[in-house]
Amino acid sequence: MKYIQWIFAIVISFSLFACAGNAKTKVEHGEYYESTMQFDIALDKYNRAIAIEPNNPDLYFRKGRVRAKMAVPLLLEISKERSVNADGQNVRNGKDINVNVDLDKIALIDMKIRKCHEDAIVAFKKALELDQNMQVVFFPLASSYFQLQDWDNAIIYFNRALEANYENPDAYYFLAECYDKLGQHDVAKENYQLAAQYGSQKAKEKLH
Repeated sequence: MKYIQWIFAIVISFSLFACAGNAKTKVEHGEYYESTMQFDIALDKYNRAIAIEPNNPDLYFRKGRVRAKMAVPLLLEISKERSVNADGQNVRNGKDINVNVDLDKIALIDMKIRKCHEDAIVAFKKALELDQNMQVVFFPLASSYFQLQDWDNAIIYFNRALEANYENPDAYYFLAECYDKLGQHDVAKENYQLAAQYGSQKAKEKLH
């Protein structure tokens, strides 16, 4: 009987070791596909790693990061669609071109963008639930709230990002943008100035 228990314990230990190795391999594969902008495959790898290690905050951070990245090509696509108005004019130069604007397509792309950031926020929040001091989460979480035009939550997490690194020019810049959207222009200007102080060219242009 003791022999059987010993064998069973070895099998369990080996299985746990194999699962850990499996998760690490999936993360490595996910990193590769993420770096080559194959975001769907990267997401699948991170989800598989999460299935093996459901209490690993880093995996949820990676999942959130790749979901947010999945919005980038959609933003480019919607920008291209919106460059033509309902009258078939290019809004950048006003010249007539023969293009029919598909408003339903624009709405669908916009919905997909929102879903990317909503999913990213869920993943980032799960990472913070598992590790409240995971500072690397704050800026991308704030950025996803910013993309959803949730200015109040964006402000909360841009400030937390600045608590982690007070020299982050992008955090000051987007914090200023949030305050501008809320009509708090004096506070916005202060943050643009801080962003410029720490090297943001965009902030410098805003101040001139």
